Amino acid sequence: MSKHWFIAHLIDKYTRGRKFGVDIGVGADNWSEFKHCKMLGIDRQQSCKPDVVGELENYMPFKDDIFDVGIAINSLNYTENPRQTLKEIYDILKVGATLVCVVDNEKSSSHPHVWEQKYLDRVLQVTGFSSILSKNLKDYLFAKWYNKTSVYAFAVVKKSKIKKESEKYCIKCGKTLTANWKKDEAGRSYHIKCHIEKPIEYAKSYNIETTHPEN
Repeated sequence: MSKHWFIAHLIDKYTRGRKFGVDIGVGADNWSEFKHCKMLGIDRQQSCKPDVVGELENYMPFKDDIFDVGIAINSLNYTENPRQTLKEIYDILKVGATLVCVVDNEKSSSHPHVWEQKYLDRVLQVTGFSSILSKNLKDYLFAKWYNKTSVYAFAVVKKSKIKKESEKYCIKCGKTLTANWKKDEAGRSYHIKCHIEKPIEYAKSYNIETTHPEN
């Protein structure tokens, strides 16, 4: 697989100095060599052998405010409810945490699910994230250039302190909450009819070999 240098650069740069991250839609983990912190991979496909098998748009079984960096490489644009997926990501990231997003843009002919740059920027904004890419002029210009000349759209954002999206969604089914809902132990809302598993709480001394043994 040919690896785009700018995607590798963003992962390399924004995982340095971080302690614990999450790779949303890890797939075959083609970017592992560029990660510089402990990272937990989640994917819906068990065949990918992620650390955690789970849906991306309905419910991610993690405790809130646990990760200080996240990456989503060509995964958000394949979800059925991207705003709900981003709300899930928002909840599990710490305040001030960085999220690196890359999606296939409208120039891509090999993938059926594509986003325009303006849609990527907008959906991140309405779910409470603020862009930090423009704070580094070189990265900002490269992102603009490769959005025009390649098949990718790029965003680097951080979790804002105040959520900008006021509408409440069920963390399990992703639909707007009705009158029959309550909160789980982590304080997240869900329909009573939707079964919610207890969030996974990882120790600060997280060790993937002991937390997720092969047998």
